[in-house]
Amino acid sequence: MNPPRVLLVEDSADFAALVVATLGTAALVRVSATLTEALASVGSDPPDVVVCDLGLPDAQGTDAVAAIRAACPGVPVVVLTADPTPGTGAATRAAGATMHLFKDVVLDGSLVRVIAEVTSGR
Repeated sequence: MNPPRVLLVEDSADFAALVVATLGTAALVRVSATLTEALASVGSDPPDVVVCDLGLPDAQGTDAVAAIRAACPGVPVVVLTADPTPGTGAATRAAGATMHLFKDVVLDGSLVRVIAEVTSGR
């Protein structure tokens, strides 16, 4: 089976590079720095999973999740954020996120397992 195609929506080039390096050969990752760029790419090349930050230059919070969910129905959306605000996880899941994770999961390797889990039925 081919590795899952991941669309990473992240405006920090350094963090995006860390995610790409962490996922290594476990996923085929393409990076979009804005929601607009991400939405433009999904029609021609739909991902198996979208990993999205909540703080983007052109979208904040659950707006990004809702827009991605509308553009990619049926595609898991994993929120990856540093925002510790109480209730954010529940709000992102209510907007359609499959999972809400803190960015430190990249450092401990959990993101690889999460990607495999949410794409296992593809």
